[in-house]
Amino acid sequence: MNRRPHIREFIHAVVGSPGPTGPHEPPRPWSVRLTRWLRRRPLWAGFLAALAGSLACIVLLDKAVVLAFKRNEDSDWVAFFRIVTDIGQSTHWLILAALAWAVCRIGASMTLMLETEAWLRRCARSAAFAFTSLAVVGLSIPILKMIIGRLRPRYLFQGDAYGFEPFTLNVAMMGFPSGHSQTIATAMVVAYCLLPRYDVFYLGLALLVGFSRIAVTAHYPADVIMGLFVGVCGTVLIRQWFERDGVSVRLVAPPRP
Repeated sequence: MNRRPHIREFIHAVVGSPGPTGPHEPPRPWSVRLTRWLRRRPLWAGFLAALAGSLACIVLLDKAVVLAFKRNEDSDWVAFFRIVTDIGQSTHWLILAALAWAVCRIGASMTLMLETEAWLRRCARSAAFAFTSLAVVGLSIPILKMIIGRLRPRYLFQGDAYGFEPFTLNVAMMGFPSGHSQTIATAMVVAYCLLPRYDVFYLGLALLVGFSRIAVTAHYPADVIMGLFVGVCGTVLIRQWFERDGVSVRLVAPPRP
């Protein structure tokens, strides 16, 4: 079955399809068509929302927000966020996922119980999903930073430099999107896919770590918004790839002895 490309469908959703609407179907307003199109494609809806939010922050809020936090950088609550922000380090999460995979694979090879072996192999597959998500989505961040080239807030403080230097190889200078925000978003979406019971905690931790990147003046709000989106979107796509054979990555209870 032939399907029109997403971009063409998006254009038709906004400006209307060139074909007939049917004898009993009056033309719908563009807002209704666009809403229906976005409901069928939540990742596109998320991208447009993140892009709009980021652009609004870049134009209206970013500079004022980081300057306000810079004036309060010696306060106790900023010291708290300096501790919180380390939760977004990707190394910790990658090591955890790799260790979980190794333990499950070794356990599966050593057990004599067939049901336990199958369960451990499924757990190893879930750990592989976690590691792949963290690694693959994480690798996209330096590429995006080099292409977009948005200067970090410290260059605003040091030389009043606020803007973009696209296609810059010095990734340490660039801050869009936020890598820590992407990492915590990926980790929390992975946690939700494996064990969805604690969804409110996952959301709260992701937002807390994302906000910490602004509080410690490592990133602008726009950087964090797009970093969170990249983490969520990339992980959802990798989950779809892992579950293409119909087997869920969700953790299940161990077999009873």
